[in-house]
Amino acid sequence: DTRRVRASLRGDAGVAALHSTNGRWDVLAELQVGSLEELSRTLERIRLIKGIRHTETSIHLETLRAADE
Repeated sequence: DTRRVRASLRGDAGVAALHSTNGRWDVLAELQVGSLEELSRTLERIRLIKGIRHTETSIHLETLRAADE
């Protein structure tokens, strides 16, 4: 399931990056879209991927400090 889910996420135009994590979530998908409507459509597609049981969405509002500063 994990390989199939990752492959499906990689193939989605709204997915800018995938990150392996530990803890509550196995994978963090970083999305990059042009509008809230596009975000909604991307989330709908992701939630339909077989093997994805739960999702949680957070919107990045502001970068307070970049790693290279």
